[in-house]
Amino acid sequence: MGNEAMIARQNALQFECKKDALRQNQDGSWKATVNIHPNEMPPAFLGDPMGQRYVCVLVALNDDETPRVNAGVPTEGSPVKSFSARARALCGVDDFQEYCSHKYAGWLEGIRDGLTPYALASNYIKTHCLVNSKNDIDGSDAAMEKFQEILNGFTVWKNYERAR
Repeated sequence: MGNEAMIARQNALQFECKKDALRQNQDGSWKATVNIHPNEMPPAFLGDPMGQRYVCVLVALNDDETPRVNAGVPTEGSPVKSFSARARALCGVDDFQEYCSHKYAGWLEGIRDGLTPYALASNYIKTHCLVNSKNDIDGSDAAMEKFQEILNGFTVWKNYERAR
C-alpha cells in the first residue's frame, strides 16, 4: 500500500448517513444533502471548516446491512445526465430565469399573461432549441447543440456580463 493510501486509511472518517436531497447547480455541479444520526457524527467532521474538501466513498446498504451490489450504477447505454434533465433543473434556478428575462423576447408578454418564471424559462429553451418539449432535446443533435449554446451564454452572462 502506498504512503498516501496508508495516510488516507488512518485519517478516514466513517459514518452511516441517509441521502436526503440531490440537486444540480446552475454550473452543472451536484449538491448532495445527507442526514447523519447524532451518534454517527465524527467530531473531526464537526470541527473542520466549511469548504473543506473530502474524498467520499459511499456504499449503499441493503436493509440487512449488507452492501447493495451495483447500487445506482447506470447500465450500458443509459445516459448519466441528460440534456432534458439539465434543462428542467435549470428552469428552476433564479439566476437562469433572470438570464432568460434578458434573452427571451416573449418574457414581458408572458409575465403579463400570468406565466411563471419557470414556465417562461422553459419556453425560452424550447424556442431556442426548436423543440416542443424539453424531453425532445435528447433526441436531436441540433437541439443538444442549441441547448449547449444556452448553457455557454448563461455562463458568460453570469460570470462576466451580469455585473456590468
